[in-house]
Amino acid sequence: MEQVVYEKPREGVAVIRMNRPERLNAMGQQMLTELAEAWTDFQNDDSLLVAILTGTGRGFCVGEDLKESAERGKPGLGDVRVKDPYFAGEITKPTIAAVNGWAIGGGVAFTTLATLRVAARSAVFEYPQAKHWGVGAFGAGVTENLPVAIAAELALGFRITAQRAYEMGWVNRVVDDGQELDEALQLAEHIVKFRPRTVLNTVDMLRKVRPALPEAIQAEGAHLRVNGVEGDIMATRRVIPR
Repeated sequence: MEQVVYEKPREGVAVIRMNRPERLNAMGQQMLTELAEAWTDFQNDDSLLVAILTGTGRGFCVGEDLKESAERGKPGLGDVRVKDPYFAGEITKPTIAAVNGWAIGGGVAFTTLATLRVAARSAVFEYPQAKHWGVGAFGAGVTENLPVAIAAELALGFRITAQRAYEMGWVNRVVDDGQELDEALQLAEHIVKFRPRTVLNTVDMLRKVRPALPEAIQAEGAHLRVNGVEGDIMATRRVIPR
């Protein structure tokens, strides 16, 4: 793997690190494919119980790689052929997002899919779709059972700081910059002390009682297909760096 670092630093724990710091870990085709491979390995490896998702550099993940999409002439996540069980909401083990910086668009989705969330103090969360496309982000906040007014802030492109996310109960821990992975590892070490079956049963229960974010993400993709690709690509080309 070149754009994802997949490590197993401690017994029962995996760390999946998005590694495109020059693009703030934007979601390009190669990185998405490698993420899918890492998550599939984690899900299938019975020796692993907890996974931590984080990023290299100033960004956690800034969503779709708009430059790559414009060059491809097609918005969205494109033709990734390896199914990602994390993005599909099919991971049956606990996951922890260690948000090290900017979490934009898909980066927010990656965060909300995690069982637990740790954020660096400088982290910022934003869904930018309403600024550039024809609709705000589906599932923004609503799927997290946030109050409608707060969900509206996310859907309409307002930025949420790490501290505010913590105060809303959307993030479990806020730590000094650079400490987010250490904090996530401490949470993971707490979890792996328990019997695996107990942990898996608990995660299964939590998955069943929360709204399904993956269906909302799929609805957003369907909207882009139904409402035309050309206009979306024009919007993409307006916002990518020259």
